[in-house]
Amino acid sequence: MAITERQRLQRQRSIGGSDIATLLGHNNRTQYDLWLEKKHGVTTFDGNDATEFGDVVEAGIADWAAGKLGVKIRKNVYRRVKGMPFHANLDALVMDAPE
Repeated sequence: MAITERQRLQRQRSIGGSDIATLLGHNNRTQYDLWLEKKHGVTTFDGNDATEFGDVVEAGIADWAAGKLGVKIRKNVYRRVKGMPFHANLDALVMDAPE
């Protein structure tokens, strides 16, 4: 499930896990690409076959895992660390776990 436009704008104002990988040189994007995105809203990566496949199967896998684990989930959750410039877009969040 792709992120929403609102989430995309929220991501521009803070640093997420993929951004950390980029900063450390462990991503196909460059640090300059990241700077363009954060400072000017310029997107240099629109996805590829792997990200497209992930978008297609993500919801089904989350539903399957929730059923197997016996939990309720909420999908596509944005979280930001209060007072810090860090965020995460979670594919799914467990809302109700058995004891």
